[in-house]
Amino acid sequence: MSRLSSKHWFCFQFRTTGQNLEMDLRLRRADEVFRWFQLRVVLARDAEGEISDWYGLLTDIEDRKRAEQKLVVPSAASTTTA
Repeated sequence: MSRLSSKHWFCFQFRTTGQNLEMDLRLRRADEVFRWFQLRVVLARDAEGEISDWYGLLTDIEDRKRAEQKLVVPSAASTTTA
């Protein structure tokens, strides 16, 4: 049996538990550039409680990730110089 990456394991858990999914991942766009995206998947259920549909949304969050990195780097530098 092959080992699952953490992203694949998370998706497997999502399918088996029936819980909504939210995760950040890097994807390659059509122009061959890799960018950060946030994936959100919400399940719709029928009257019996069975999963009837999946609704997904991908949001480009590259700018947010870069801003977060800028906040982390100066913070780390200030602790090493003290």
